[in-house]
Amino acid sequence: MARLTEDKIKRLKWDASKPSSSGRQIHSDSEIKGFHVRVYRPKEDGTSTKAFYLAYGPATNRKFHKIGQWGHEWSLKDARERAGQVRKEYFSTGRDPNQVKQDMILSHSKRPTVNKLVADYLDEKEPVWNPSYMVNNKRYAKILTDNVGASLADSITLDDAKKMFLAIKKKTPSSAKLFNGFCGGLYNWAMDHEKIPSMRNPFKLELSSGQKSPFTVPARPRERVCEHKKGEATQLLDMLESHNHMGIDYQNICKLYVLTGFRNRELRTANWEDVDMSERTLYNSSPKYWSETNDNSYKVYLCDTAYEILQGLGDGNIRFRKGPIFPPVNSSVNGIAGKARTHWHRWDKNIANDPRMPKCSDEGHIKIHDLRRTATTWLQLMGESVDNVTIFKGSKTKGVTQHAYMHGKEDIRKRCALMVEQCLQEVIAGNETTMFEEALSVGKTNG
Repeated sequence: MARLTEDKIKRLKWDASKPSSSGRQIHSDSEIKGFHVRVYRPKEDGTSTKAFYLAYGPATNRKFHKIGQWGHEWSLKDARERAGQVRKEYFSTGRDPNQVKQDMILSHSKRPTVNKLVADYLDEKEPVWNPSYMVNNKRYAKILTDNVGASLADSITLDDAKKMFLAIKKKTPSSAKLFNGFCGGLYNWAMDHEKIPSMRNPFKLELSSGQKSPFTVPARPRERVCEHKKGEATQLLDMLESHNHMGIDYQNICKLYVLTGFRNRELRTANWEDVDMSERTLYNSSPKYWSETNDNSYKVYLCDTAYEILQGLGDGNIRFRKGPIFPPVNSSVNGIAGKARTHWHRWDKNIANDPRMPKCSDEGHIKIHDLRRTATTWLQLMGESVDNVTIFKGSKTKGVTQHAYMHGKEDIRKRCALMVEQCLQEVIAGNETTMFEEALSVGKTNG
């Protein structure tokens, strides 16, 4: 057992080579028996929470008293002093320090309602959260308060949380996990700041091996595309002519998503430095699932239509442009400190609700990501193999296929981009409902 220091704690990282079903790894301190720091499994941004704890009681029924987070609330010196004090009081009085803590919280403050808890949480976080992140969390906060706002915060149960989660999951599956993340963070914050007694976080369930989370619901993959037989791409492009806003041409943005096959964030955050004029390519530098150990970046070919759209954006020669291709609405053409826009706000607020927007009964209106799916569907209808479509959209092929295609991927992406452009030109010419008849008839003949 080693003696902890501030520098050692700073350098502590989650060790992926040491499996931990509890989601935490313990590093003990030799100075005070039972005193230790816990390193928690990294979050999506790669950071790990580190918190001080004191283990106490008999070895057969060990209990743990949380002192607080390192760096955020407690230094090592202060936490060590507090641990020594708690340990001394426990052995001298025999009183459980966790129970003492709960009694103190209940005696010094009224039990807050969920409304009160949410208001205090947002007040503290608003100065430090990104504005767009704050907007989303206020939406999740409203869902929570609309459902259980008047209830006492420490009375919310796993069943209450599950009921709200399933209701959101049914309506908007992508928001359910984010809602749960916000609420889980709210309750962790409330317990850390002693707003409520320590309790089982109803929105954050720790499972032992083999258990299934009550928040796990079989997800139905979204299959929405612009249906060519209904002329939905034509309908969408016609509608977007009236939705240019603050210099943003949403019709051209829609075309770029189809022609590149990029995901929402991938094109929205692309930079001019990613455009190679000599090769006529756009570099997807950080696609989904990218990491230092999984560099799945790739280049997509810019057909004439995509190239002309990019030429029409920004000011000056395209070769010398810097920063985000799509800067924030309130920025100059070159963006603010290299930041790209965080959201297509007009699409979600206005375009999605336009009565001319193509809609279906099962999956609703067209979303940005549906444009990527539309492009790959067009390729499949034109006879492209699944492997080639996978390569075009930048996903990873497997096994023998990966080896066989690894040297020809850029040629495959170029051919696919030109095929998608051909489809788009047919849409613009008003031939969407019939543009696949020849390809489909050939397929039937061959079959």
